[in-house]
Amino acid sequence: MLFGPSGGAADANEIEYITNGKFESDVSGWSTYADAAGVQPVDGTGGTPNITLTRTTSTPLVGAGSGLITKDAVNRQGEGISDDFTIDEGYKSKVLTISMLYSASANFAYNAGTAADPSDITVYIYDVTNAVLIQPTGFTLDGSGSFSAQFQAASDSDSYRLIYHISTTNASAWTFKVDSVSVGPREVAKGPIITDWVEYTPTFTGFGTVSVSSMYWKREGGDILIRGRFTSGTPTATEARMSLPSGLTSASTTTTLAVIGGAERSTGASTTYFHTSVLIEPSVSYVTFGQQSSTVNALSKANGNGVVATSDVVSLTSVRMPIAGWGSNTVTSSDAGLRSVVFSGTQTSEAVTASSTDIDFTAEKDSHGGWSTDTYTIQESGDYELRGVAASTVTGTNLRVYKNGSASKFLAGSAFASGRYMSGSVIMPDLVAGDTLTIRATETATITNGSFSINKIQSPQTIGMNEFVGASYKTLSSTTLTTGTTIVHTTKIKDSHGAYNSSTGVFTCPVPGMYEIKQYGTYDASSSVNLRIEKNASDFFGYIISNVPANIRTKMSVEVPCEAGDTLEIVSGTNNTAGATDGVCSFTRIN
Repeated sequence: MLFGPSGGAADANEIEYITNGKFESDVSGWSTYADAAGVQPVDGTGGTPNITLTRTTSTPLVGAGSGLITKDAVNRQGEGISDDFTIDEGYKSKVLTISMLYSASANFAYNAGTAADPSDITVYIYDVTNAVLIQPTGFTLDGSGSFSAQFQAASDSDSYRLIYHISTTNASAWTFKVDSVSVGPREVAKGPIITDWVEYTPTFTGFGTVSVSSMYWKREGGDILIRGRFTSGTPTATEARMSLPSGLTSASTTTTLAVIGGAERSTGASTTYFHTSVLIEPSVSYVTFGQQSSTVNALSKANGNGVVATSDVVSLTSVRMPIAGWGSNTVTSSDAGLRSVVFSGTQTSEAVTASSTDIDFTAEKDSHGGWSTDTYTIQESGDYELRGVAASTVTGTNLRVYKNGSASKFLAGSAFASGRYMSGSVIMPDLVAGDTLTIRATETATITNGSFSINKIQSPQTIGMNEFVGASYKTLSSTTLTTGTTIVHTTKIKDSHGAYNSSTGVFTCPVPGMYEIKQYGTYDASSSVNLRIEKNASDFFGYIISNVPANIRTKMSVEVPCEAGDTLEIVSGTNNTAGATDGVCSFTRIN
């Protein structure tokens, strides 16, 4: 156990894993290295480096000395400095923070944060036990003089390496001064979560067939706020209800029946209004409605035909209520792991027995070491989304998830003909550490060209730093599919980070994560169509559309694990002229 200055157990802010981060007497513990030239390090050790690391007492940043990296006027991409450290058992699987102070001479290039153009030095962590490179959340230098980033330690490793890597081919000479280097757990301030307004589509009861629904919700601390309007159909003598957003339930401590807001409605002439109350009760996934009149009070739940007339416009105002499981204060950056729980694997060909053989996938990425041959063992409790795609030699084949050896939900299906693809996704809620997941086919067949992924669902209300990353584009004219050429969509629908090049069809990942690529379209080709996903212009990640007959509208997807700066593109595998008047592509970070 680590102890604080007073002799008691050390708190998180007192734990420090870099033993010589201030360079007060020397540079012991640190080493220079020369990996293969590249934007990212390989492992941050070995080789024959040309840069040097020394201790300087000339205007140190803090105390009596600072570390000084000196690079000559030559391209030294791939070189850098590193320091090995060991974490405590109790901080495995936990979020750790990297921080430092720095300054650089002229000719050193900083960067505002895009991976396509990194700063001359970038910061990485290497998991020595598992031989895995980790890109922290925040890894480039912006010139502010201070740096802070976070990464999540693995559940099965206590041995790591902090790496300062020369990522660019800058051939100018420069020096880089560094001080107060720190790696350790840090306390994160708590505060209420406040989200933006999000549109949702409720389920209505008692209001008839509702039209023109435009409802929105947002979170403020432990409460949900709802606003919007809808137009009723022909109401019925059924309790009037409107559902909450999916997965939300009123707090059990809610008063038995209480007014949580109001609704104004139009009846007859547009200038005539009657007041309607919005009601809530404990542990339900909907709100109800009341009507104030000479014979009914606002605290009585009413039927739809007692609240509205046909084609009434109802507008909700000031609706606010507590939600089960929401607290008013949340650790916005560390309630869930910053390193997403991700598994992605591929499969070439395997003969399987119906409902018996666990399909073997080869891991491409396994963030928490949960995969072994044909089984994924849950490492962190929570809700998970599973996605799969594969072809089968037998018509009508489905893929099914088996939890702890027992049949559970269907994942994908069904193959409509031999050699055709089946794809799909499913949510597996409330999994606990130690649960096992496998995939089996429902028919005795040969399963080919499969891919399978598992992602823990991380709520943006839990991870305050989460943001949408994605791009969607469409094309309005026919396109000629020529083997090896990239499919280009020219008209932007949405592009959160300007990551898609509508001239080349290349998407550059602005941040690390698992990306889902979707392609929609109807192809009037003379024969079957094949489109594939390529990463960094060379890595083949499977067909997004494969052997699809002519004149059939397709909607398929592939998931690819990426680091910041990786490129993705949809490439044609067939020579055909195909109409693309309804062609749409999207690239979205899903975890």
